Amino acid sequence: MHYSSLGSEEGLQNDLEISVEMQDLVLKMVLFISIVEERLMNMPFKDITNLNCLMSTLLTPTLDASGLREDDSKSMDFEELTLIGKKNNFSLKCNMCSSDGIENAVNLFRLTSAFLDTTGAVNSLLEVIMRLIGGDGFRVNIDRYLASSQYQCPSNEAFISSYTAPVYSSLDREFTTVPEPANSFIRNFAIVLMFLFAGILTILFLVRRDKKSRLEAWKMSMTARQDMLIKSHQRSNQHRESKLNEETTSMFTSKSIPLIIRILVPIIVLVNVGLFLSGHLSLGAQVDLSVGIAGETVTLPRIFDFSLAGSVKDMWKNGAKELAVFIVIFSGVWPYTKQSITFFLWFSPTRWVSVKRRESILTWLDALGKWSFVDIFVLFMSLVGFRITVESPEIDLIPIQLYGVGLLVIPKWGLYSNMIAQILSQLSSHFILHYHRKIEADCLQDFSSTSDNESASKKTSLRKHEFRDINGNSDIITKSVEIALIVFAFVVVGIFLCGCILDVFSIEAFGIIGVAIELGQNFEDAIKRFSLFDVVKLVISQASYTGVTADYVGLLALAIVLLWTVLIAPMAQLALLMYRWFVPMDRKGRHRNFVAVESIMAWQYSEVFLLSIVIAAWQLGPIR
Repeated sequence: MHYSSLGSEEGLQNDLEISVEMQDLVLKMVLFISIVEERLMNMPFKDITNLNCLMSTLLTPTLDASGLREDDSKSMDFEELTLIGKKNNFSLKCNMCSSDGIENAVNLFRLTSAFLDTTGAVNSLLEVIMRLIGGDGFRVNIDRYLASSQYQCPSNEAFISSYTAPVYSSLDREFTTVPEPANSFIRNFAIVLMFLFAGILTILFLVRRDKKSRLEAWKMSMTARQDMLIKSHQRSNQHRESKLNEETTSMFTSKSIPLIIRILVPIIVLVNVGLFLSGHLSLGAQVDLSVGIAGETVTLPRIFDFSLAGSVKDMWKNGAKELAVFIVIFSGVWPYTKQSITFFLWFSPTRWVSVKRRESILTWLDALGKWSFVDIFVLFMSLVGFRITVESPEIDLIPIQLYGVGLLVIPKWGLYSNMIAQILSQLSSHFILHYHRKIEADCLQDFSSTSDNESASKKTSLRKHEFRDINGNSDIITKSVEIALIVFAFVVVGIFLCGCILDVFSIEAFGIIGVAIELGQNFEDAIKRFSLFDVVKLVISQASYTGVTADYVGLLALAIVLLWTVLIAPMAQLALLMYRWFVPMDRKGRHRNFVAVESIMAWQYSEVFLLSIVIAAWQLGPIR
């Protein structure tokens, strides 16, 4: 057997001669065959050379939609299959090697071959081959061939001249190590979410109904003084809203906002739209294949690529229409919808959109902007999912690191453009909301009363605050509620830390890739489990494989964004809330704390990260 490789660009030429000599080769096979006697006796003698006719005499297995045996009956099965050579000789000769790596590997083998147990090594290799032949996948293929053989035998009454083999729905159950298919997981996950969503809606409906009935009962028992106080409060709010709508203009023309900000915000919105378009239409990442043989490495770039437009098109074409629609809504439509609404609100006067309505919309935009980050987190999962390494097995006969195959995901401009646009969009939302409230504050600076100013300077913590109703009755937080809240805060911190330290998801390779990986790691399952910190570590370390400065900066930024949004931001939000609970603050301090909590809450992406894992599992499926 000869192996040769030519490289015209570098002038490489390798011509190897590999020979294997086997003496006293013994094949031991125990084959179970279930023959239907009537079929065998009725088969014409002329069809004895037709393999389909011979196979049609065996017991036909009953297969399901996936092409797998529905019962425990056996038609043809290898109960024992071994191949052993009593004496094996293996030689490796380099006829012409211009590659130092190949020549060094050959010389190393020639020096060590006298000390190697070539007979044992060859038998180990034969055992691996027999295990593959006698595996579950081989049995499944035999069953499918037996089920089709009767339709391809001319003398069989079931013969169909134009017969074509059926296309089975799934191959996932062929191997006993394959877990539940991703689609089934997604379906179950969606069912759980539907029930959870329905339960939340039911609770909200019941609470709102109870609140409404209690309010009506309270109105019936309300005194004249209470009615007067409520109407006075309502008139005050109406006067406040009227003053804001009449004395303020659009944010673009408001004197409360510096001129440079009024001009800069629309430009930032348009730049955001351009960055989102660039990210969605450009290449987000590409998968490079690296193949190494005896020290020589050849890289095949862009064997697979990721982009929003291409991924949606592939998902729709391959039947994952629900996932395609989901990605289009959250990552395609929503970012541009947010920017369009923001642009409109910046220029719209108060007669079009009232100040109160504008604040409500801006607040919702700020809180929901995180969901356009879904496709970036999905690409994160792709960076991990396609990081596959296949190494040569540790067999005495094979030199160390004789071959190696690696898949590496290289982030491209599309990913970075999306991330920059998302961060810029989130920051601009905070600034726009801040200047909206500045307009309100400037307009209502003389609206508050003296008593309000006196109460605003009083410092008190939330746990010590006295809550008063309209009748003047006061109430304070009980000790049991305070203890329960502290315990709940520690539980939340513990759950978050466990969620980041423990495995969040796992990736298992099946098919040819899975067999190759398991062969290189002594037949251990080709499965890798990842925690949040594992993902961050892998993303950072991946920059060292490319050696490009831009990748170091970009991947480090991605890792920082992941840690900040999934772990640090939720912890910071909880810390600020507990600070508000324990530390005495005046009204201005509580307002600053509220703004900080509101801003950090917009950067809390834990639920987006979890949903992205589900989407990535749905999109990638088992790696084959």
